[in-house]
Amino acid sequence: MRIRIPQADELISAPHLAALAVLEAALAAAAHALRAALPDIDRGPFPGDPVELVTARILVDECDALLGALADHRVHVKARLRRDGIHPD
Repeated sequence: MRIRIPQADELISAPHLAALAVLEAALAAAAHALRAALPDIDRGPFPGDPVELVTARILVDECDALLGALADHRVHVKARLRRDGIHPD
């Protein structure tokens, strides 16, 4: 996953994009770290899975959902910035 850093002109009109970029990086890092630490995380669930694996699956699912929500939000923010005459990448 590639994290896009907002440009200065975008931050003038939408300063919250800075915090959202940090959040996006943290969510992606957490999901990747959990997947690396627990290779079975994307398999199952199976009866008898350790509680750590079950809770890690929940965390990864939530991270993925939030990353999707951030991507959707970014689309709408970019559309507004374009209407305001700012041309985000």
